[in-house]
Amino acid sequence: MVNKLHDAIHEASVSVSASTSASGRCHLLIVDDIPDNIRVLAGILGTSYDIIFATNGKTAIEMATKYQPDLILLDIMMPDMDGFAVIAQLQEGAKTHEIPVIFVTAHQDSAIETAALEAGAVDFIPKPINPNIARARVHIHAKLVQQNKELKQLSAHYKKMADEFREQSIHDRLTGLYNRYHLKPVLNKEIARAQREAQALSLAMLDIDHFKEVNDLYGHAQGDAVLSDIGQLIQHRIRKSDTAFRHGGEEFMLVLPNTSATEALILCEDIRKLIASSAIGGMKKEAVKISIGIAQFEPTDDCVEDSIRRADQALYSAKNAGRNRVEIG
Repeated sequence: MVNKLHDAIHEASVSVSASTSASGRCHLLIVDDIPDNIRVLAGILGTSYDIIFATNGKTAIEMATKYQPDLILLDIMMPDMDGFAVIAQLQEGAKTHEIPVIFVTAHQDSAIETAALEAGAVDFIPKPINPNIARARVHIHAKLVQQNKELKQLSAHYKKMADEFREQSIHDRLTGLYNRYHLKPVLNKEIARAQREAQALSLAMLDIDHFKEVNDLYGHAQGDAVLSDIGQLIQHRIRKSDTAFRHGGEEFMLVLPNTSATEALILCEDIRKLIASSAIGGMKKEAVKISIGIAQFEPTDDCVEDSIRRADQALYSAKNAGRNRVEIG
């Protein structure tokens, strides 16, 4: 009988591991050192559940870890390792500590029942087993397990939606860069880091020269293509530590940590030349050019707006000096 039961355990285990997730039914692990008790309880529960078995505590822990059943029906009185020892190890397991356990035992002493619940069991089924009570209690906890799964799935779904919404809210859809609403949080963080670590921090404001003419002569679709290409070019050219933003309209902003104004000038000159020599937005080379203003964060800056204002003033200096150039403020 025991050998046949072990064969059934193996077959059921293989079946459950392959089909439980697909069936969507509750997955039970019944643990009892007497095979006939397992057969009786499985017969009472019928075919509504996917059931696997174990006849000792060690195997029960191994199977619970491997198959992670939804619910465990655990006998208390077993040789070598009783139910209390089993539930204690289950609660310490990373994969098993949340699996609800219903104790099943011939002990009907209220002290034993109290000890079972204090040990972490969610319920208690006395022997001899009343079929209606056993089915009802297992059904209740199986339903709770399913509801908990649905809540976790719903929570994960809403978290994913919230994460996606947050990403959309801080990114510019056209260029894929961060938008201006995310600039201040990033800049505040980098300013704090620069002050804490006594490092240089530079800002660069980029503006497309004569961008209005692109929209007027070729249409806004062409203008969008230009903005998109410049955004991608900037993103691929800057370092991983740098952050690029579409500041608004045809303006872009770069936050360059651990970078002096002189070092920022080298990077920005490279970006300026790269844009001028590329077929931006499908237009001819040299058709699209940019001007750039650079400002290095100063300890005397009272707020992020001071650094942004100086970068903006440097940009206007570049525009007034003939465009297609980089100026340090």
